[in-house]
Amino acid sequence: MNKTDRARIAKALTAAADSLEGSKVKAAGTPRVFVGLVQAPALGEWIDVEDDEDAMDTAIQEVVEKAKQKVPDAEEYMFSDYEGMPNLGEHASVADIVKMADLLSDHDEVAVEAAYSLTNDLDDAEELLDNGYGVYDSETEYAEQYVDDMGGPSELGEEIVNRYIDYQKLARDLQHDVNLVYVDGTPYAFYNI
Repeated sequence: MNKTDRARIAKALTAAADSLEGSKVKAAGTPRVFVGLVQAPALGEWIDVEDDEDAMDTAIQEVVEKAKQKVPDAEEYMFSDYEGMPNLGEHASVADIVKMADLLSDHDEVAVEAAYSLTNDLDDAEELLDNGYGVYDSETEYAEQYVDDMGGPSELGEEIVNRYIDYQKLARDLQHDVNLVYVDGTPYAFYNI
């Protein structure tokens, strides 16, 4: 990926973040999970997601031990809530939570959420993110960018491009070459490379 592509993606991600202001997607920060106890959900606690499984296991066991002081049978834990990361479910593995945190440290939170919502699998989401993605104001904008990447109006002649290319139709056709996920109306295009 060249400098121009990185700048374009950064600009698009900034625009997407601005358009999502006030939406259900939270601002990036340290991801946290609420560790609740199956037999005593109110005795749970928020913990920061650590970057290794052993540290997470230790933090979870500390929550369990505190809860056992009040409810001796409280052994089984669950992840009742998530903050700063997509919800992986009550019974997600610690490994998956750590892997999601790693993805979030490498990519924009909204892009990670979009990739995960498309695949519902962490490995597949990671592959999509690593293959590259773009954020566009519309499908038509993606089609216009595609033409630009193919040489654009300067190579084809702007008059010919404007006369013969219907960007809306091209955008529909290009959907076969890209996975589109909408987050609050903004299309994220994950490339099938």
